[in-house]
Amino acid sequence: MQQDVYASTLCRALELHDGVIYALASELRCPDATLRRWMAGAAMMPARAFKKLVNLVMDYEAGQAATPAPELAGFKASLSFRAAGLFAQCPNCGATAFVAETSAPRLTDRLSCSSCAEPVVHGELLVALVDGLRARMQARTHDHETAGAATGKLEDGGAAL
Repeated sequence: MQQDVYASTLCRALELHDGVIYALASELRCPDATLRRWMAGAAMMPARAFKKLVNLVMDYEAGQAATPAPELAGFKASLSFRAAGLFAQCPNCGATAFVAETSAPRLTDRLSCSSCAEPVVHGELLVALVDGLRARMQARTHDHETAGAATGKLEDGGAAL
């Protein structure tokens, strides 16, 4: 099962706030309208806001008693996590599939890499994914600016200095 990390984490956080959008927006220190755009996928959530969101959910989950999953004994879910076309990777081997004891792991739950069995905390995996996405976007911006400077042209039609 592939999960979009932004959507699934926002939904989980909204559940923790009893579905009250302004309460979650207040905790994230963003306007309600901005939160709605993130939830609709109309705008990309900044990495800093996503990290705060993950920390909010993890802090809540850490304070809750673990409840047994309603899954069958021995159940294993194969999961992958995606953000803007980039997949979360095992820090040990780079694989993109993970195994969980439940189909809806909490952010504080440990997952295992399906290739090397390396344990990883779900929330930490998501934060690393968003950090990787941010680095990729910054590299693309840098490459684009460098290419524009090399040709003497900028995207807005002006000349490079």
